[in-house]
Amino acid sequence: MEQIKIFLSGSVQKGDSDRRSQSNYWSNEEEDRLCKLISNAMPELLNPNRVTIDRSRSMERFKIDLDMLLDCDIVVVDARTKKGIGVGAEMMMRVSHYLPPVGAPLVRSVMRPMSSIPAWRS
Repeated sequence: MEQIKIFLSGSVQKGDSDRRSQSNYWSNEEEDRLCKLISNAMPELLNPNRVTIDRSRSMERFKIDLDMLLDCDIVVVDARTKKGIGVGAEMMMRVSHYLPPVGAPLVRSVMRPMSSIPAWRS
């Protein structure tokens, strides 16, 4: 079975002092659900939140995150809550390499406040 690498773009927790809700980050359950949606390939999830490099080594961490982003087959953007410049930069990097990211904000979320807006546009 073919393997597919999926980069999970979204907020990255900034250490123990980051008090944002866990709903800002990809959860184990969400990762499991995403994997179950893919039936014709073996998904490998590339999640920057799972990188164990100390945050004080920012250049090394940035290089690893960028390598994952450029090595993946698809980018799935967590668009439930407002995101910072890093997520926008990840999307721009992928588009500049002719590989568009995928995002599906939830109905009535920050990125999709009105339920009448279609989730997918071609």
